[in-house]
Formats: sequence, C-alpha cells, structure tokens
Amino acid sequence: MPSKRWILPSSPAPEARDLAGALKVSPFVAQLLHSRGVQDRAAGERFLSPDLSQLHDPFLLPDMRPAVDRILQAIQSGEKILVHGDYDVDGVSSTA
Repeated sequence: MPSKRWILPSSPAPEARDLAGALKVSPFVAQLLHSRGVQDRAAGERFLSPDLSQLHDPFLLPDMRPAVDRILQAIQSGEKILVHGDYDVDGVSSTA
C-alpha cells in the first residue's frame, strides 16, 4: 500500500490558532478540526466530547425493527448469535 502524506499549511489559520487555545488542543489538532468545518469552541467541544443525544435514531435505518425483533427472539430462545464485521477501521469498531 503506498504511503500517503498529509500536507498542511506551514502556519495554521488564525481561526485554528484561536480554536487551539479555546479547546486546549495542539495547533495541529485545531488545524485538522478547522479544515473539517469545526469553526468555533462549541462545535469543537461537541466534536471532541460527543453526547448520546447527538446520535441519530437507529430506527430510521431500513428494517431495524425486524432486526431487533430477531435478535430478541434469538436471545429468548438461547440461540447463539454471530457478529461479523470486516477488517477495516469502521468494520472493527462497529463489530466491537
């Protein structure tokens, strides 16, 4: 796999420097946040310390109710449940 290099501006934007001070993070982290649309302290705090209330309702996913019902049935029946995920960042974390 070819290596990739992140190329950031040699000097963070003034807004990123302000964000670093407000959030008490390194200028590097602040520059990354800023470049991804985190523009102020409140947005930075929400990103770095998320709350469960920020999550979307999982029942908005198609067929979530039948999936939950099937899992509950398996639990009640004493069936074994296999959790399978692929081996990349989102697969490993979602499987865990």
